[in-house]
Amino acid sequence: MYFRTGNLILDPLKRTMKKRAFSVPAKTVKIVTPSLGSDCTIIGAAALALKDIFKSPEVISSYIKNKSLK
Repeated sequence: MYFRTGNLILDPLKRTMKKRAFSVPAKTVKIVTPSLGSDCTIIGAAALALKDIFKSPEVISSYIKNKSLK
């Protein structure tokens, strides 16, 4: 999992960014480990699912309609 890899991924990523990015963005961007710890993966997945659900009013109205019929 990403949050457990620490410097194994972060150090090469930072070096590559400094080499390939424009100097101003490279100096202002911070690459850090997630502050959510081991929950970061599931929270991200839930956020993506909710984003898709709330993007479509039909999905919400269908859910409300089906709940009210029970």
